[in-house]
Amino acid sequence: MKEKNDVLNTLKELNANIQSAIAKCPKRESGSVENLTARIEEMENEIETSSLSVKEEKELRRKIQEQKKRLDSVKTYANAQREIDLLKKSREEKEKEMKDLNKQIDDIFETIYVSEAILRIKEITGRQLPETLLKKQEMPIPPAMIGRIVGKNAATLHGLEEQFKVHIGSRREGVYVISGEEANVVACGQEMSDMLEETQTEVPLQEAQFFALMDHQARYLHQVEEGCHVHLRIAKDKVTVRGGKRAVARAERALADLFRKTTTVEITPFVKTLLVANKMQRFGELRAACPAYLRLGEGLKSIEVLGTAADQRESAATVREFVATHVEVSEERAAGEDLLNFLLENKGARIMKAERDSGAQLHLDRKKKCVVMSGLKEQVEKAKEVLDALEAELEAAMVKVPVTAVQVEVLMENKAAMLVRLREALHCMVEIDRAQKVVKVVAPEEDMAKAKEEVEKALAGIVEARIAIPARVGGVFVGTKGKRISSVRSQFHVALELEKEELCVGGAAENVAAATAAIEAWVKEHTVKELRAAPELAFPCLVGMKGATRRELEKELKVEIHVEEDGCVWVLGEASLCEAAMAKLAALLDAYTRENAVVEVPEKAFRNASELHASAV
Repeated sequence: MKEKNDVLNTLKELNANIQSAIAKCPKRESGSVENLTARIEEMENEIETSSLSVKEEKELRRKIQEQKKRLDSVKTYANAQREIDLLKKSREEKEKEMKDLNKQIDDIFETIYVSEAILRIKEITGRQLPETLLKKQEMPIPPAMIGRIVGKNAATLHGLEEQFKVHIGSRREGVYVISGEEANVVACGQEMSDMLEETQTEVPLQEAQFFALMDHQARYLHQVEEGCHVHLRIAKDKVTVRGGKRAVARAERALADLFRKTTTVEITPFVKTLLVANKMQRFGELRAACPAYLRLGEGLKSIEVLGTAADQRESAATVREFVATHVEVSEERAAGEDLLNFLLENKGARIMKAERDSGAQLHLDRKKKCVVMSGLKEQVEKAKEVLDALEAELEAAMVKVPVTAVQVEVLMENKAAMLVRLREALHCMVEIDRAQKVVKVVAPEEDMAKAKEEVEKALAGIVEARIAIPARVGGVFVGTKGKRISSVRSQFHVALELEKEELCVGGAAENVAAATAAIEAWVKEHTVKELRAAPELAFPCLVGMKGATRRELEKELKVEIHVEEDGCVWVLGEASLCEAAMAKLAALLDAYTRENAVVEVPEKAFRNASELHASAV
């Protein structure tokens, strides 16, 4: 290569010198050196030998000078031509030398090219091709089509080499040489010729087919492009195929074969839940593990597999194995009311975190007082550990404050308004256990003392008072369906708890004082009267059919009337009204007794009575 560069440099210098000599070469004059020399000598002899006038001699000498100038020009031109000819001869010699060097280089490159071709074919086929069987074919490629034939990073060219088991190299610009066995070279040449005759067509696509082509980094799309040597431009509803006529036809058949059949694998509801959980994370992992495209079928009851037959078989087997190995396990874990409330605090934040940490589904059953854990076996085991940890956290963070029944009622008054205020102020769980009569506070260790202090402070503000109420008067105070006692609660904003013959009043001090005064005054104004009567008389006289008589009497007398099974009649109401009611009821019983008196007569008296004989009748 150094020799070639030296020759090239010399040729450049010679060409420059030739151009310079041509530029300096004077204009060619007519005549030759010999003729001009003879003419000059002839005119000089004429001057010497002839008798010329001064004028004629002067004219002749002028002509001699002109001829001498012409002679100098002719000589200069001849010298320049000789120099140019010498330079051209040198250039021809160097060009010949260059031609010989190029031939030598071509021979070297030919040897290298043949070696490369044989090595490339061996790399593709795995066998050594004898040099005698190596055939070559030149394929001229228009500049506009070189990118189409070569492809990005020579991908198309390498694909052709691997498909036809040949070597394709560029010997000079616009010309590619195909090397290999004769049949392969011919087939590759036909394929490249077909690629040069470019055409295009459109193939309609369904939504699933579009996603199948684009899945796995567009593996199927590239597979069709590389296998058929076409370019695919994909849209939502169609794919445009561009390439040679035969290549486009092959690509259409490949796309049709790819989506000819779909495999469907049924899945269980539990597997469906697993696949769609956590933003379909498991479904994404299953997709990545399968060579074909997977999508959930209608109703999420199955998985549809799209792809080549081999990919469909492999992917369907993977999906069936996934369904077989992911079986739901369900267990129950006992949970007290405290743990259930602890899990549901802050809109169920803890139970949702437990589900995320374990991966299992957790369902709280208050009726059975348990947590139902469902999922994979390892998820259920993990859920047990998480719930055990939460229960231990609850026990460590819980403090109990004793309360009375009235304090419980005050805390729960107005939809547990005080309890809600405590929760919001303390930012922790505050619950009431009516059975144990305690307030349970769950707070972090650093806030536990403050939370307990706040709850005790709130309970200390609840004042209690007790009022003795006779049992029968208590019923009147409660009223029908609790209307009277509810109205007292609403009027004075206190909690009322009736225990046997004692009424407990609780709430703010001023409210308790006002309520106590009002209730004691009411008790003084109301009394209970008792009236004894035979059961067979009391019910028909005072109760009547379906209690109709009693309701009329209560409305008329403005008291409450209760008739026991043993015939005891209770009258409840204001003292004056009770007195009038007792008199009225006694009179009714007397009248009913008289009107419905029963006289016992022996049977014999009826038989001997003459008035009852048939003749008398």
